[in-house]
Amino acid sequence: MSYMNEILMKNIGIITFHCSYNYGSVLQAYALQKYLIKQGYNVKIIDYRSKNYNMYHLLKLWMLKYPAKLLSENRHLNRLIKRKYNFLHFISEHMRLTEKKYLYSDDLTELNDEFNVFIAGSDQIWNPICTGGIDPNFFLSFVNDKINKKIAYAPSLAHTSFDDRVLEEMCEYIEKFDGISVREESGKEILKNNIDKNIVVTLDPTMLLEEHDYKEIEVKPVFSKPYIFVYMLEKDDPSLIEYVYKISREKNLDIVYIHLNNIFSGKHTHNVYGCKVGEFLWYIRNAHYVVSNSFHATVFSIIYKKNFCTFKTEKSYSRMVGLLNSLGLENRIYQEEFLIENNINYKEVRDKWNVLKKPSADFLTKSINGDIEKHENRED
Repeated sequence: MSYMNEILMKNIGIITFHCSYNYGSVLQAYALQKYLIKQGYNVKIIDYRSKNYNMYHLLKLWMLKYPAKLLSENRHLNRLIKRKYNFLHFISEHMRLTEKKYLYSDDLTELNDEFNVFIAGSDQIWNPICTGGIDPNFFLSFVNDKINKKIAYAPSLAHTSFDDRVLEEMCEYIEKFDGISVREESGKEILKNNIDKNIVVTLDPTMLLEEHDYKEIEVKPVFSKPYIFVYMLEKDDPSLIEYVYKISREKNLDIVYIHLNNIFSGKHTHNVYGCKVGEFLWYIRNAHYVVSNSFHATVFSIIYKKNFCTFKTEKSYSRMVGLLNSLGLENRIYQEEFLIENNINYKEVRDKWNVLKKPSADFLTKSINGDIEKHENRED
């Protein structure tokens, strides 16, 4: 049997956060599927919704007990509806999903007849806080590992320590994987002390693709002014807001940003909350500067070779610093007197990126095709 025929026999099912209304989540899911399809595999994303997916419902039953909260949410209803429609449209148009939609309470074992390789990841699917407790399906508990392969590609544990009981349960599931990779060194350190298998750190899937792959799915909005693009997650950062105002005044640039609330004011500011996923990419590629505290906005700034500034956050600071350090871009983290106009040597960045990309690509190839080290936490 030829190698190409062997590849075509690999039917791969991916389980991840593919339907969150979050640009980073949907783009990492899209990127992993797209990359594997480009390698010649048959790939579908399992259309799965974990038990806390109801957080994305526009109207929640518990709000009926709190009229003030209900009124507050309704104030943003048009923006929330726009966001929901645009994300669902992107998922429908650009992802290959299983025909059946699965909920947390459903039996997923029937998928063993459809796929012979299962991949869990990326994103924070192994973070119990994100999934409302440990979700066995994100640990591929439904997979018959006697006949099918189980691979973890760059899931994030998102914590440096866990309760002993929680960690023990997670490791019982992870021990049964054929290939294990995680997104952060901290995650590797936790697991390698509890699991007798080789564990590697791999790139976020968005960095497996090239700029032209994303240009294919861009959507051009009706906008023509020079601007700074701002994407802020977690709680509002006053220093980020102040810095953006400063650059806007100095460089005579409009501010285009994504936020549920109108955190910038004035006729030269534009809140594009709920914009299409393809517009999100377009706004980054065509921005004069990008300012964010988002890991994925940082990643796409690098992919699109932008001058950018990254602010620290509690949740994603460690992985952003790790990525920027590995690419020689640690000076793009905000500090006093930061000069965003300082150019970046993207040839050097690309060379380092290629060095990082090869082991991630090799891990996927070897794991899918069976050439992997299953035991012993070796560093070589």
